[in-house]
Amino acid sequence: MQQQPDGRTTMLMVGHSHLAALVVGWQRIRSEHRDIRLKFVNLRADRFLKPPGSAGDLRPPSKASVAAVDIEKLRAELEEYASHAARVLCLVNGNQHNIAAFSGDGSVPLKTRIAGLERNVAANYAEWLSVLQPLFGDRLLILLPPPPIESEQWIRENPGPLADVIARGTLMVAAERKALWEAQCRAVRAVAREFAVPIGEAPAEVFSSTGFLAEDCRRAGDSTHANEIYGARALQSALSADLARGKTASAGRQDHPVDTRTHPYAGLPDYAFWSRAISRRATADVDPVVSPLFRVRKSDRVATAGSCFAQHISRRLEAAGFDFMVVEDERAPSGQRSYDFSARYGNIYTARQLLQLFDRAFGYFVPLETAWLRPDGRFCDPFRPRVDADGHAAIVDVQKAAEQHLRAVRRMFCELDVFVFTLGLTECFASRLDGAVYPLAPGVAGGEFDAERHEFLNFSSAEVTADLRRFMHKLALVNPGARVILTVSPVPLVATRSDRHVLVATTYSKAALRVAAEEISRAFANVMYFPSYEIITGPHAGGEYFGDDRRSVTAAGVDHVMRVFMSNVTDEPGRDARPIVSGHSTNYAEEHIVEAEAMADLACEEVLLDLQDSNTLPVR
Repeated sequence: MQQQPDGRTTMLMVGHSHLAALVVGWQRIRSEHRDIRLKFVNLRADRFLKPPGSAGDLRPPSKASVAAVDIEKLRAELEEYASHAARVLCLVNGNQHNIAAFSGDGSVPLKTRIAGLERNVAANYAEWLSVLQPLFGDRLLILLPPPPIESEQWIRENPGPLADVIARGTLMVAAERKALWEAQCRAVRAVAREFAVPIGEAPAEVFSSTGFLAEDCRRAGDSTHANEIYGARALQSALSADLARGKTASAGRQDHPVDTRTHPYAGLPDYAFWSRAISRRATADVDPVVSPLFRVRKSDRVATAGSCFAQHISRRLEAAGFDFMVVEDERAPSGQRSYDFSARYGNIYTARQLLQLFDRAFGYFVPLETAWLRPDGRFCDPFRPRVDADGHAAIVDVQKAAEQHLRAVRRMFCELDVFVFTLGLTECFASRLDGAVYPLAPGVAGGEFDAERHEFLNFSSAEVTADLRRFMHKLALVNPGARVILTVSPVPLVATRSDRHVLVATTYSKAALRVAAEEISRAFANVMYFPSYEIITGPHAGGEYFGDDRRSVTAAGVDHVMRVFMSNVTDEPGRDARPIVSGHSTNYAEEHIVEAEAMADLACEEVLLDLQDSNTLPVR
């Protein structure tokens, strides 16, 4: 942290009208930060605005836009701080979501408003960052706008600056206003990622239990801005996080001057450099998440699906008290579910399998094969062959169970708030007749392999991306507000049907899945990639997160993944992400032994491919 001769650190806060809450908030807490000098610059101050009419008829109506500002005059004043401001806190202009929510005749669909809002916010904020980043580089930290007020009555009684807008338009319901605010935050996060600028999240204390602005943070007579209590809490959180960041960044730093304008890599944050982000950090301290797109709240209905590793996320979220969505729940006598997923679909290893699950649930696809005969004379579902351990006596029983299952899946897709999907494999077997893909090859857990009717597939990254893209478009049709978290399973293949060494096949499969996840997270504003794969397999771990078989993920590895997940992707970063282990042992080491044994029992159909007494795959 850069200090002035008086020993105090100068920090600059730039923004628009929301600065007011922080200015008065600073008065409440400044005595706790006597080593900090905080300066405020309102980017829409009259001294920076172009003279009326100077921009002709093309001048934007909003004074908060870059086009309305004399950039050279603004830059000249900001440059005075460029040499000594240790951190520049950049507050997002937060009224876009309120203007969209308070105006209009109510005939414009929410989805249309969200799309327009995201475009406008992204364009406007990208312009501001293009002005500020060259001046301040990695000293920028973006603070998101305060959440909206929930009470419609309070808004109408305290309209504030948007009184005319509220009087003329139709006030959207609270859930839609919140959706617009979340859309604005998503757009800002996307721009922040593009400019590699970190995000300073608002502390939990400024939110109500339903995710709106806390009642004690409301500003009397103003429906669009927060008060000094909000300002104090937001600043306290930002300053605390920045001090911690500064201490971490200063560890091991060489003390020599660097011109931050000499090349594109100069002045980038620590996470952009291997030596600072990986080499100098302990294994457990590596955190590869930068500016998460959104946060999962306790009130969000979270559904999960995917490969075996996805069940770790399910267990940890449920144990931490989150609303883990279960639409189908059949437990063993021990009280444990056979699969820790939201529905009884078993492992979904490929993107094609996920897409076809959606299509079957909504009636877009009806496979020709509906039941497989098992060696014991019972029947099983080809698309979840191990879900019903006892099987079924007749094909019609399998079909009835499948119909009930798909109704539950349909409800899950329609009602979820967040969908966590872990990509596991690119390899699968499919029907030559209608293209239906199976989690296991025919003949492994049921059915009979027939080269005339079945074929082996190994999807390319382009095919995986196309399947995920189609799934996202279809999900948006039934659930426009759904958010998606994509992960890639770090667990290697048990076996490969390709003519390659299993190590080479694993590397290809994970690379293709990782590329597809990246493509989709860039293409969709509501999709975020979470790097569980990198945390487990990265060089920093040195193989320590794999068990003796060099395939199973250890409890320490899952701990690391979930610690990073909880601290970055949920609204309770301090929550202990360890699962609640049966037996209630008070010894942490004993709990990990119990947990390790439980992880070994994760329901994972793929392991059947390597059992000596299982049916073997036919040789091509």
